[in-house]
Amino acid sequence: MSVLRTLSLAMGGVAGLLVAVAAAVWLVRLILVARGSASALAATGAWWVPYAIAGIAVPFALTAGITGWLHAQAAREAAALRREGVAVQATVVSIDRSSYVKDSYGRRRWVITAEWRDPASGTTHRFRSDGVTDDPRPRLDVSRPVTVLVHPRDPGRYLVDPDAPR
Repeated sequence: MSVLRTLSLAMGGVAGLLVAVAAAVWLVRLILVARGSASALAATGAWWVPYAIAGIAVPFALTAGITGWLHAQAAREAAALRREGVAVQATVVSIDRSSYVKDSYGRRRWVITAEWRDPASGTTHRFRSDGVTDDPRPRLDVSRPVTVLVHPRDPGRYLVDPDAPR
């Protein structure tokens, strides 16, 4: 599970819990107002509780929504590249543990760096994979080919696929 997805689920859970508590407090307040006991509620100063809980829940809900949207965008981009991308055989330049790409447990992930020379333009493109959880070195070697799915009009949009058949 990716860090973004884990963060999104955690923040969404916290936001949902806070919104449920705020809704329960608000419902109790409405019942008390309907029964004519609103003065007791106002006297205790509890009128601000639903607003405070909602104020705390809004940033959590926004964070969960944004991270969920980013995760969905990345999944859509990968699906589009699998559908429309041109498969090229790039040469693996390095396979390293990344210091900045980590999984949800804080473990560093493997990053594959590969290069491909476009025969039409002669331009060399460098590709970096997303973080790979399992060590890819048993199935990939430096200087060997790896499949990269490249967008036909924008080589900056790509997907390194270490598990694709070569």
